[in-house]
Amino acid sequence: MKSIKLILLGLCPVVLSAQNPESFCGTSFGSQSTLIQSRKISVDQHKEFSQLPIYVPLQVHIVQDDNGSAGYSYLNLMESICTLNEDFEPSGLQFYLENPVNYINKTAWNTHLTYNPGEEMMIQSNVPNMVNCYIVSNPAGNCGYFTYRGDGVALSKGCLGKKSHTWAHELGHYFSLGHTFFGWEGIVYNSSKPTEEYQSQVRTEIENVVRDQCHNQADHFCDTYPDYISNRWSCDGNKKSTLVQIDKNGISFTSDGTLFMSYASDACMNRFSTEQMADMNNFYSFNRSYLKRNQIEFKAISNIDYSSFKPLDSSTIYYKNPTFTWDPVPGADGYIFQLSRNDIFTAVLKTVYLKTPFYQTDSLVLGKNHYWRIKPLNAFNFCTPFSKYHTVVGSLLSSNQQAEINTNIKIYPSPVQSGQKLYVENKNTDRIISIAIQDLTGKTIMLFNPIITQDHISIDLPQLKAGLYYLIMKSNTGNQSTKFIVTNP
Repeated sequence: MKSIKLILLGLCPVVLSAQNPESFCGTSFGSQSTLIQSRKISVDQHKEFSQLPIYVPLQVHIVQDDNGSAGYSYLNLMESICTLNEDFEPSGLQFYLENPVNYINKTAWNTHLTYNPGEEMMIQSNVPNMVNCYIVSNPAGNCGYFTYRGDGVALSKGCLGKKSHTWAHELGHYFSLGHTFFGWEGIVYNSSKPTEEYQSQVRTEIENVVRDQCHNQADHFCDTYPDYISNRWSCDGNKKSTLVQIDKNGISFTSDGTLFMSYASDACMNRFSTEQMADMNNFYSFNRSYLKRNQIEFKAISNIDYSSFKPLDSSTIYYKNPTFTWDPVPGADGYIFQLSRNDIFTAVLKTVYLKTPFYQTDSLVLGKNHYWRIKPLNAFNFCTPFSKYHTVVGSLLSSNQQAEINTNIKIYPSPVQSGQKLYVENKNTDRIISIAIQDLTGKTIMLFNPIITQDHISIDLPQLKAGLYYLIMKSNTGNQSTKFIVTNP
């Protein structure tokens, strides 16, 4: 790894100013050139590769302003990594989160108009032996860039998402790929000017349609055909450029918009070429062998048990502080919970990432339908679909008229940590005979006869699993109950 670093630092010029705000990729020609040369020195070019999954550790850094604002939602992050893995799937390289997301609060890094603060961010924050990716508001006026000096990727929050291939493009650079128009960066092609006259400006041998020298021209791949367009462009119905170009031999052609390493619009892109995938695998195996992990086991997520969803579908529930629960989904490390006012989830009230299988919200709108669903996730699975939705209606009373919420009983703190004290304030005048704590199945966890000197009761909780529980107080006139949440430290 150190020898590679010496090559990179020795040959890569430090870029000091940003490209224009409309720029797709800010990875410099020098950075690409160094990678291509180190790739050719280190490995046999275009070696065969296995398409069995190779799990590559990804370290995501979400950069925010100093006050924690201007962040990036966890749902958007999962959708973006889902697209990234779909883009890389044919290559066999698949990315997983070995560590939790790292949140950085620094405005100067979140919006950096030049490259130096971005490189400083990477040098100070990179986690060793990981693919370090920084999601920021403005990466030096680009949608993204890779830099050698920082050895990381910066990505714009506005250029990621389900249908964006920015992340795939920048990690293509990380694994040694150049642009399909490599050498034409910053040059505006015009077919009225003879292509031969551009050779003094283009920093590589201009690529021709005839493939006899393709491994020594432009990006050094024979299965990515000539491309002279270095600005963002839209494709036609065949995913080709509408701009007709003419090579040095006078042969006309159009650029291939399907390739991630071009500057075609996202709607056109859908693949790496076979030679590009082979070289990325080789670069991973040799130049970035420090990313290899032993005995990585993919963790699958099982089906959701919808019978465990509470409240039940089409329930009428008490509108204040309702709690939504479900059984843990095998294989899931966390969940995205969504609550919406419509069933197509375009009027979302809450989108929350949770580590536990329950969520308590503040209140529902009385008499109105609300729709809720979950999306189970883990460090390998980013594309799992949302569950089917359940419907609830907020009311002053629940549909079964049970006192699940009793305004005469107050519990604090809630949530309460397992093994800590739980305090109960009882405003009823009835004498309390016994207190029971039950789980959602109705199983009694503890039962005791309280000694009450005032209207406050303290309870030493045992070690409980995180989840929703009922506290039931039995008096001489009947039972009263309320809910509380237990968390683990």
